[in-house]
Amino acid sequence: METQRLLLVVALGLILFMIWDAWEKYQNPPPPTTQTIAGEAKPSAAAGEVPSAEVPEGGPAATRGKAAAVPDQRIGVLQYGDRIEVKTDVYHAVIDSFGGDLRIVDLLQYPVSLDEPDKPFRLMNDTLPQLFVAQSGFAKRRPTADGSLVTAPNHTTRYRVQQTRYVLPDGQEALDVTLDWTSPEGVRFVKTYTFRRGEYLIEVRHRIENPTARIWRGNYYQQLQKSGETVKMGIGSTYTYTGGVLYDNEDKYQKISFDDMREEPLNKTVKGGWAAMIQHYFLGAWIPPQDARLNY
Repeated sequence: METQRLLLVVALGLILFMIWDAWEKYQNPPPPTTQTIAGEAKPSAAAGEVPSAEVPEGGPAATRGKAAAVPDQRIGVLQYGDRIEVKTDVYHAVIDSFGGDLRIVDLLQYPVSLDEPDKPFRLMNDTLPQLFVAQSGFAKRRPTADGSLVTAPNHTTRYRVQQTRYVLPDGQEALDVTLDWTSPEGVRFVKTYTFRRGEYLIEVRHRIENPTARIWRGNYYQQLQKSGETVKMGIGSTYTYTGGVLYDNEDKYQKISFDDMREEPLNKTVKGGWAAMIQHYFLGAWIPPQDARLNY
């Protein structure tokens, strides 16, 4: 039988607010509480748990679910596996084999402060108190009546890595970082990050190769895990917002604070748009296909 293939493509945009002249040096924040804002699936009640998918049996791969805050007392302890280091002209990044998460991102063109011009600003980090990681995978599904395959990797799955260091060489415009995992039934899942020279947009592709005679069904999700840090400001410093943001064609740009997440989990279905977390003058966002209907 010919292998069935499915390709899911999304983008992870680490987008910069160009307000360089207002940049200030910040002090270390106190321990935060962790919050999650997610797209395309129902995030877990704890950082290590996996979203569940509830869709009609026999339905197609879907983008459904709700976003939920992570309880303070259950700040997730991320699992650590093989670390994949990536270096481009604008990024130093680290991807972990557990979940294929994007765990660390340093912005090489932006110093942490004017007093430390050689130290890049760290936008994403997988340790407290400034935890901020990007995760994606396939939500848990119940067995279907038609016997379809439902086993799939999520952000707690350990992927196989091909190498642990990638450097974008001079004269090359793009760099692919690939991880893969194979289910007990023989379905292969390939997760690929594509970094491009001079770009802050990272493409994330999931390719599913099913050589079996059975149909595979799945529900794809993306989520951002971000600690709710408190920033200490010095005299003369400018306050900057840290929290969630949702953009859609109807309501445009909406800030969603950590307090809002604690009070009422976001539950909104939109077409296109994106979800992000802002940290000072920078943000990280999952940018799905703009013709897709998403539930945040």
